[in-house]
Amino acid sequence: MLADKVSKLKFLVDTGADVSVLPKHYAPKADSSNELLLLAANGTKIATFGKKRLTLDLNLRRNFTWSFIIANVNQPIIGLDFLKHYNLLVDVKSGCLIDGITKLTTQGNIQTEIH
Repeated sequence: MLADKVSKLKFLVDTGADVSVLPKHYAPKADSSNELLLLAANGTKIATFGKKRLTLDLNLRRNFTWSFIIANVNQPIIGLDFLKHYNLLVDVKSGCLIDGITKLTTQGNIQTEIH
C-alpha cells in the first residue's frame, strides 16, 4: 500500500493490474459506462463508471497526474499503465517504489492476505 500525501488515499500497487482504478464511491455521480470492459483475475466482469483525473504526491519529489478508471472495486489501485508511464519500479524485497528517473524511493507497506 502506498499513500498519496494530498488525498490521503491508500493505493494498492498491483503489477498484475493492467490499468489504474478508483472505487466508485470516489466519484458517486459517475454513470455506468459500457465503453470499457474490465475483467478480474478470475474472469468476472467489473463494472466501470468513467474516469477521474487525480494528481498524486507519492513522496518522490514530483507529482503524478493520471486519469483513473472508476470501477466497482474495493480500493484504489495503481496498475501497470501508471507504473510504465512514469517509469516507476516496484522493489518487492524492500517494499518500496523506485522512481526510475530520479532514483528516489518511497516506502510502502506490503499487504498479504492469507486465505
